[in-house]
Amino acid sequence: MSENIYKLDSIFEKIKKNLKITESYDLGKVWEEVVGDIVSHISLPVSFYEGKLTVSVKDPIWMNQLNLMKKQIIPMINQKVGKELVKDIKFKVEFIGSKKKNEKTERYLSLDDVELKKEDLTFIENSISPIKDDDLRESLKKLFTVVLKRRYLDEKKEGE
Repeated sequence: MSENIYKLDSIFEKIKKNLKITESYDLGKVWEEVVGDIVSHISLPVSFYEGKLTVSVKDPIWMNQLNLMKKQIIPMINQKVGKELVKDIKFKVEFIGSKKKNEKTERYLSLDDVELKKEDLTFIENSISPIKDDDLRESLKKLFTVVLKRRYLDEKKEGE
């Protein structure tokens, strides 16, 4: 019994390492709660990778102001999520547009637009194949699919 647990734990650790799985947080919502209505209307979190939150800001004046405030904002975000998640914030001037922020966030986070490569699907299938329980295997398949799609979206956004 303990041998099976060990094998399952090692499989999960290998998968987590290969997929770079981290806990999921709605940083857009947390951002709004921390900075308030005014700042959230002129700024939008657009990506998060390895502790760095990237936020688009309406203009250079706001970017400068938020840079001065980031030492206060970071601990507030981390307190809200309950752990030291954000280590730094990078602000960049980028057109946010007149559409509601939630619509832009949903467009950015739309996983339906991302198609995984054949090798990604093969990797997922090979990773979950040792798991006997059908429900668990299907749940993990969905989880890994979402994680990979989010990673592609984050990489695409970082490249822009």
